[in-house]
Amino acid sequence: MNKSSLSAVVWDGFDFETGNYIEIDNADIPSVVSGAVIDVYDNKDSKYHTVEIMSVVKTSDKTIIEAFDQDANQYRTFEMEEIRLKAT
Repeated sequence: MNKSSLSAVVWDGFDFETGNYIEIDNADIPSVVSGAVIDVYDNKDSKYHTVEIMSVVKTSDKTIIEAFDQDANQYRTFEMEEIRLKAT
């Protein structure tokens, strides 16, 4: 029997500029709107980056987020997958 709980939520995405996968944690998901400042986890360097959301475009099968990475001083575009539960 699996003893892990599925209470945490994570939103996975792919960064077109860097080729890296990123994650947005549960606490920041409701804040993903233009003008918001959130943290994203970059799987390549295993660090959180503070980004300002420039735009959010939702379609029937994906969400595209354009953001400015304040830590790397560059614009980034994320293609986000469906939000999923994460075992904790």
